[in-house]
Amino acid sequence: MKTILFVVAATATVVFALAASPGLAAQAACVPGTKTIGGAPARVFCGPAKATVKAAGKTHTFANGECLKGSGLTVNIGTLSFAAKSKLSYFGLSLPTAKAGTYRGKRVTLSFNAGGQRQSLSTAAAKVVVKSGLRGGSFSGKDFSGRAVSGAFSC
Repeated sequence: MKTILFVVAATATVVFALAASPGLAAQAACVPGTKTIGGAPARVFCGPAKATVKAAGKTHTFANGECLKGSGLTVNIGTLSFAAKSKLSYFGLSLPTAKAGTYRGKRVTLSFNAGGQRQSLSTAAAKVVVKSGLRGGSFSGKDFSGRAVSGAFSC
């Protein structure tokens, strides 16, 4: 009987903590990994990373992502689908080194999928500024249609 009461109390405590903290509840609901979504392979990323992108007169927000800091800096947020068309949200950024500073041109790989549209920064106009401590940064440039793209990310 004591064991049952302990399990009920522990479960209630966890449920209360998740309900009181929506950020924790959202992260708890995210399950990272590779899976099939809509008949196509997809990779789900989870964690505290976030990004905001302004493109074509719209602002897109991305949440539940990870920042990997090794020889380079990689930010993946949302779900990367390998379907020909996907409405799943995804933001990806890759830099050759994991250091604060300004990166331009071919040293920058940045793409995102929002509202069923996939877009990437053209390397000719790409600029990413990474803050000290690698906790976030900003980016700007043009997509391959010549439209301005800008935003920020945090790890």
